Amino acid sequence: MTFVRLEERSDDGTTLDTLSGELSDLDWKLLIKYLFHLERALECRLINRGIPGITGMKWEKGGVVINAESYSNSELHELLHVLRPLILHNESASFGVVRSILGRCFKSKRFSAYLKELQHLFDHGQLAEYMQIFVGEQRLFDSSLLRTWLNGTQYHTEEEKAAAWQEIETYLNSENARAIVINQLKDRVSALILLGQVVRAITNKST
Repeated sequence: MTFVRLEERSDDGTTLDTLSGELSDLDWKLLIKYLFHLERALECRLINRGIPGITGMKWEKGGVVINAESYSNSELHELLHVLRPLILHNESASFGVVRSILGRCFKSKRFSAYLKELQHLFDHGQLAEYMQIFVGEQRLFDSSLLRTWLNGTQYHTEEEKAAAWQEIETYLNSENARAIVINQLKDRVSALILLGQVVRAITNKST
């Protein structure tokens, strides 16, 4: 077992929260593994230059128009490859696994609330806090849309998911649809990095 104690302080040095807990040997190995995969992901081209996000949105007669910077397929494929061990639920050191470890080992209302914020950012992205668009019953700013895209066209080729994604592209057009999912990936990477900062603080403070 590894004991860890951390203090969160404000800019003026006031202690805001104190975290203390014990990590099993397996927990510790998974935190280190998470950091390894995160550092590897941060070296990819699209993260280095900045993942394109949605910069504007407007409604015209032909439908919604989403403004976002472009990216190449090779950049996207590299990003999805390095993110795989971090964002897929069945991976041993994924975001979900590490978040659960931290929530179990460190009991604090303030810390639990922060982990919930990171989970919401990871699942739905920032835009979901302010707006929502529906295509039929499908929420566009929602983790289910990203899963449909990943499982239908990227990591897997499930027929039902592929057909559902085709409907989204038909309604929005392919450029708008891709702009939404890359924006969600951008927010997902932000959540990965923020969780990584917590993990790094814990691994650096172990006693």
